[in-house]
Amino acid sequence: MGRDATTARGRSLALAAVTCMTAAFAGCGGDERATQERDRAKTESEQALREATRIGDPLLATNAPSGDRDGLFDREAAPDREGLVEGAPSTDELDELPPAVGLGSRSSACQNASLEPNASNLGQLEAPIRCLLNAERRARGLGPLKANARLRVAAVGHSRDMVVRRYFAHRSASGSSPAARIRAAGWIPRQGRWIVGENIAWGSGSLATPAKIVQAWMASPGHKANILRSSFRQVGVGIALGIPSGSSSGATYNTAFGGRL
Repeated sequence: MGRDATTARGRSLALAAVTCMTAAFAGCGGDERATQERDRAKTESEQALREATRIGDPLLATNAPSGDRDGLFDREAAPDREGLVEGAPSTDELDELPPAVGLGSRSSACQNASLEPNASNLGQLEAPIRCLLNAERRARGLGPLKANARLRVAAVGHSRDMVVRRYFAHRSASGSSPAARIRAAGWIPRQGRWIVGENIAWGSGSLATPAKIVQAWMASPGHKANILRSSFRQVGVGIALGIPSGSSSGATYNTAFGGRL
């Protein structure tokens, strides 16, 4: 083969290599853009869901002394006269959890998760909420939340109060805090260190189903942190027909969490 032919062949190979590299880079760029678009769509969907269902802010409270409160709160308030501290939960613990495994099959096993609330089926919605919460926990290797009747009393009472008195907040219209309601219901231990939390939400129509409510909570880092907090062992689910705006359509939800430290 002559030198000209060899040179031409080398140029062809070089051109082919450059072409392949260009295609590869274009492909990578396309994949990156597609990933960014998917992430943006997911974020917008989660934001729309949170706005449609109104989930408020998550809340955490404990009687633990300062040395045992590390990592509990996003921004800690000063203790009250009884040594109680409350505030928004820290999301640091979420970074330590393993990826969810088998979540789809666990969630799909929760019966009545897609029921739209009405007067005849309201009593059937607490179990799927608890089932969905535990599906999220088990998928990450956490123990299940056990139903607690006293926490349920606190949760149901607050959901009903928000509907009747038309407000949406952790602190009631009469000024009671989640910890005060849980104490009044008889759950707070007389001795030892404890921690409680509360997630609230309301929704209408198809956005009021247990599945949509839990989906909205899980799309919010703070609410998700309450659901996946390893120190929580018990939960009470409270659901009231109607929403705080005064409409009888939809339902208002409360989950009261409890655990020992």
